[in-house]
Amino acid sequence: MIAIFYLPKPPQSNLENKSASYVLGFTEGYQKKQKSLNIIYSIIGFVIFVSIGLLMIGGWRWLEQRLMYCELMQRERQKREEESAQLDFLSALGVAA
Repeated sequence: MIAIFYLPKPPQSNLENKSASYVLGFTEGYQKKQKSLNIIYSIIGFVIFVSIGLLMIGGWRWLEQRLMYCELMQRERQKREEESAQLDFLSALGVAA
């Protein structure tokens, strides 16, 4: 978390033609406020990154399970079709099942 260690610098346009005490106070206040905002933004970004990662992992697992289920259903359907074809063949020959 770079945001914890990084000290932001205030825009120089706000410090032109100002007294030394104003510049010092403004700089300290600016750095304190920006540092807290940077930490909040970095935490939000981290949470979003981790959430997307977890969703992707969960999504891949769901997709893998769905594909396995579809493959199993296809095998069962093929097995039923083969059994049906065998029964049709035997009935056509006149053999009782």
